[in-house]
Amino acid sequence: MEHHEVSRRTFLSTHVREGKSEIRAQIASTKGDVMHQFIRVVLVAAGCLIGWLTLVSPTFAIANTHLVQPGDSIQAAVEAASPGDTIMVSPGAYRESVKIQTDGLTLRAEGSVTLKPQKHGDGQCYLPGHVAGFCVVPADFDPSVGSYTRRVRDVTITGFRIVGFDDAVFGFGTENLKVSHVVAVNNSDYGVASFDGIGTWFTWNATSGSHDAGIYVGDSVDANAVVRTTAVGTMRWAS
Repeated sequence: MEHHEVSRRTFLSTHVREGKSEIRAQIASTKGDVMHQFIRVVLVAAGCLIGWLTLVSPTFAIANTHLVQPGDSIQAAVEAASPGDTIMVSPGAYRESVKIQTDGLTLRAEGSVTLKPQKHGDGQCYLPGHVAGFCVVPADFDPSVGSYTRRVRDVTITGFRIVGFDDAVFGFGTENLKVSHVVAVNNSDYGVASFDGIGTWFTWNATSGSHDAGIYVGDSVDANAVVRTTAVGTMRWAS
């Protein structure tokens, strides 16, 4: 009788231990499955977030700053820049005409910076019959007929004094062009002008001595433009 009782206790004890081992194994397996599932969810969520930020963010991947000093070329800095870069122009007088065809560039005058026409030649911004100080135009812009395939976007020009051109700032085929704190003096045709632009911002600019218009926004269907000025000789809107 005692032998059977001992055997039964041994049997029960063995099965209890085996049962506990199975339970612990199942718990460990369940924890592992939950952890792996959690990691998969986190990775998927992170991938979705990165993809969403890539789609909706206007920020360019890596933004650099290029410093231009007297004797340097602003145009050369523009051509060396990548989308999203900033070009800082040091105080001084620069004789050149600057063409901008790269998305997302910011050109900022630090202190007193004056842009004047070249003594010889027309420069980069020669348009039929006239020359601009800054021109912001699409990469495949044909000025003879005004054609292009894709707008140039998100260009900012701020702080310059522009003297003696036909146009101080000329934009054509732009989107979100921003020109601010520009002083345009004695530019014969236009001071600050946008043609066929969307989302143009002209803010706190001063112009004088332009025969056609100091500030001009025209030939722009659904322009959605914003114009705020401190001083202007002539301001014109045209559809």
